[in-house]
Amino acid sequence: MIFNTTRDKSPQKIRTDVTFAGNLAYVSIFDAVQTIENSRMTGLLIVRSKLHLASVSFNEGTIVDAEANSHNGIKAFREIIEVNSGTFKFTNSETEFAVVISITSNMNFLLDVLTELDNERAKKQGLRNLKDEDF
Repeated sequence: MIFNTTRDKSPQKIRTDVTFAGNLAYVSIFDAVQTIENSRMTGLLIVRSKLHLASVSFNEGTIVDAEANSHNGIKAFREIIEVNSGTFKFTNSETEFAVVISITSNMNFLLDVLTELDNERAKKQGLRNLKDEDF
């Protein structure tokens, strides 16, 4: 067996400014939010794509604010949840963020936002909304 004896044996440099990072082609915003929530982390999730530079603020794992394309709060989060390419990184914060989005459950909030977006798309396409019809 041959070993590389010329390999640099100095300690590897590890980034300590980023807690969690990834590629949105492999890890969705939905999954990133779930990981942050399960870990009860306080910090900022930065999302970068060709069309977006956005952020989501978390206090102890709960979404409390979002910013994207000159919008903030729920309107910004609606844009962020649809980003499916690019990268994200999460950095911890020692101080909590101001609460702009007041929710009790990230999962319920995500599902509500996705349902609203689906209903808006269906309406634009002329599809019926069955919840509005009597049977």
